[in-house]
Amino acid sequence: MEEKEGKTTLSKEELKLRAQEMKLEEKQRRAQEKAEIRAEKERIKNSFGRKVRNFFLTIILVIILLVVGFYFAKEYLTKKERELTNEKMAQTYQNALLIINEKDYAKAIELLKSITTEYDNYAEANKKLKEVEQLYLNEYLLDANEYLKEEKFDKALDVLNGVEKEFQDAEVIKEKKSEIHITRIDLEIAELKNEKDLIEILEYLNNYDTNSLVEVQDEVEDLIAECKDEFILEARELMKKDYYSAKEKIDKVEQLFPEDKDIKKIVEELKNLEPVSLVSLTPDLKDGKLTIYTNSKNKVKDIEGEGYSDYILSLNSNENDSNIVEYKLDKKYSKLTGKICILQSSKDDVPIGTPVVKIYNDDQVIYTTEEISVTKGNIDFSIDVSDVETLKVEIVGNVNLSYFVANPILTKK
Repeated sequence: MEEKEGKTTLSKEELKLRAQEMKLEEKQRRAQEKAEIRAEKERIKNSFGRKVRNFFLTIILVIILLVVGFYFAKEYLTKKERELTNEKMAQTYQNALLIINEKDYAKAIELLKSITTEYDNYAEANKKLKEVEQLYLNEYLLDANEYLKEEKFDKALDVLNGVEKEFQDAEVIKEKKSEIHITRIDLEIAELKNEKDLIEILEYLNNYDTNSLVEVQDEVEDLIAECKDEFILEARELMKKDYYSAKEKIDKVEQLFPEDKDIKKIVEELKNLEPVSLVSLTPDLKDGKLTIYTNSKNKVKDIEGEGYSDYILSLNSNENDSNIVEYKLDKKYSKLTGKICILQSSKDDVPIGTPVVKIYNDDQVIYTTEEISVTKGNIDFSIDVSDVETLKVEIVGNVNLSYFVANPILTKK
């Protein structure tokens, strides 16, 4: 070692030795670090958390292996099951074909319906099913047609009702049922029309059970509308001539169709024409021995025993006594109807002098009855009072008989 100007200079040997020492120190340092790292890894490896993690990782691995194994096992079993199912359905299909040849269509349908989409030839089997269903239905349709030709409608429907429940909604079955119902309805209506009774036709149609068949419902509704319109026209004409007959008919139809707007309208029209009892009006004049009642509980009876609560009664009086009552009509009414009756308590058959009853338009006689007797009984009358301002009813007295005008009814214009 040499020293120059206060610095120490190392020789080559010393430098080499020094380098070797440093290398050895570095090597030892690295070895120590590695030992420390290994010790730390060993510590971590043997720690509780690491053990838990490893445990769960092992569990997960086992589960994965089980799932994979189960999947492949299931795939294998599914494949085998599909093969067995396919073979079974192929056999079912062949059996169905044999049964079809024997024309046992119901049994063949049952077999063909048991074949599912898992069958390789499902499309073919399904097509065959449709064909057999049609063959099955055709048997019933042919029998129903035979009964329909003979107009045995109930038997034709019974045949179709015998079809299996699952085929009741088949279009061909519903169409044939509709045809049977409509044919029967048309035939019945034609017969009823010969009797010219629209109410009976409407009642028949209203009560007809359409069995929820759309075509039959439409047919019935169309016929009801047609007959109803015809009835309304007839009712309007009848109201002009005979209120009570019109009311009787309209009441019946109203019971059949209480919510029908056209029937409600004709009912309102009828109400506006409701007749008025003549004796319900206040008389302008009452002269003589007359008893007049309206809606009375003290009914009078005719010789046949029929009672009346609206009446103009003339009791026994001197022959040719004039008993008069007058009413102001002011041309508001078109007709006056009623009966002339002998009181039940009167004597046996005694002819009456003439005239017995007169009805006037002011001073003009518009009606007379010239003879009443016990044997002849009641006399109905109907008088046009369209132009009557003042109506006068005159009843001529008789010592033998008491008689009365019963139910004198005015019809409104």
